[in-house]
Amino acid sequence: LAGKVASDLYQNSHAIDYYTRALVFTSPEDLSTQYDLRAERVKLYNRLADRVSQLEDLDSLENLAQRLNDNTRLAKMLMGRAVYHYLMGSYADAIDDAAQAETLSDSMADSDLEILAQTTWFLALMRLGRLEEAMQRAQNTLRRVRQANNQRGEARVLNGMGMLALEQREPGAAQQYLVEALRIARSIKARGLEHRALNNLAMSEGDVHGDYAVAREYYQQAYNIAREIGDRNAEGVALGNLGFAAGMQGDLVAAQEYHQRSLAVARETGNRYHETYTLINLSAVTGIQNNAALALQFALEAAEIARRAGELSGEAWAMLYMGHAYTLMHEFEQARAAYRKSIEIRDALGQPSLSMEPRAGLVEVALKMEDPQSALPEAKRILDYLVSGGTLDGTDEPLRVYYSCYLFLKKQQDPHARQILQAAIQLLEAQVSKFKDEHARKMYIENVPWRLAIRQAKQNLTMD
Repeated sequence: LAGKVASDLYQNSHAIDYYTRALVFTSPEDLSTQYDLRAERVKLYNRLADRVSQLEDLDSLENLAQRLNDNTRLAKMLMGRAVYHYLMGSYADAIDDAAQAETLSDSMADSDLEILAQTTWFLALMRLGRLEEAMQRAQNTLRRVRQANNQRGEARVLNGMGMLALEQREPGAAQQYLVEALRIARSIKARGLEHRALNNLAMSEGDVHGDYAVAREYYQQAYNIAREIGDRNAEGVALGNLGFAAGMQGDLVAAQEYHQRSLAVARETGNRYHETYTLINLSAVTGIQNNAALALQFALEAAEIARRAGELSGEAWAMLYMGHAYTLMHEFEQARAAYRKSIEIRDALGQPSLSMEPRAGLVEVALKMEDPQSALPEAKRILDYLVSGGTLDGTDEPLRVYYSCYLFLKKQQDPHARQILQAAIQLLEAQVSKFKDEHARKMYIENVPWRLAIRQAKQNLTMD
């Protein structure tokens, strides 16, 4: 009972100590109580991201469930292990465990643990790039939790669906899911779920609306909650997201500090997915700072982890920044190979907007090689996409895409160069208008080369 109270107050280490002491008093023949105490303790190890202890308790739960010949307890263990595998980046294993649990868990079909396992299942499908299958499973799960009037489960599923909709480039649906998830989480005072909703809403504000000032505020709120509830994994994710938002604002010193702290937590907690994206973001920041060797090292590490996990989107991002690093080093053939691999993955995932950045990278390389003819097909592909109403939603640096196309058209003495430059200027000014003070506006432009170049091109245009 003391362990339960401490857990509810997020006094995680105290709660683990109480449960461990309770186990000492448990009879060796009382397998049921041993199971129940370890089941509570494994949740706390997960919260603290103590993966070694978490896996040890999961293995003990499997042994106890088998000795008890209890399929319900075995299903609970499998659900917990699905979450463990997901957080470790073993997405196929997470799906296997969730599927096995489903066949054993008729008696707990609408329990919180079952809903967590189902959410883990569709998020693992998302990480593997199986987006339509993931959304179908998510919608089925949402119907079930609503029929059961399980508000905690509903908030959890809506959070996951928001992430999935963002991955599918459906920002309107994502916003709707996430706002509702946040409302429910706050109404039932579920701090962990509130953290996730804030984190995902921040992602939506940044990736979709480009408002990184608002995103950073959301991320800070999410970080504060993670610290409050002692969720080490969530804390690491929030630090990484704060770093990403700071980097997009041009606050490169803060961005690198956040990312280095986040990387340490990701490695401490064994969160391979988050380690991948933190390395990608470190590659982006160090690349902007012209540290090409370090940017390449980070991108290579990220690509290797993503490949081992089968995380296609992460590999595509890593290859994009690998291309940028090779371009800085004037290793142009390696840059082309990296960009083409990123495009190949984006095309396979059905993400045309995200393929525009590596295509722009190919344009940039061709121009640096004084070979504008080889830039022609990629530049035409980007321009046709934009003219037909395509957006650059979800891209890290849409302004870099516009600037590469502008340079190509200018080199070709194409009159459309002015039109593309005007579009870039409008986007830059829209972003700058979101900052509250002159220092922030100056940092946003002057710390990032292509933004500064667009401003200079605007001044030259005015002079002409």
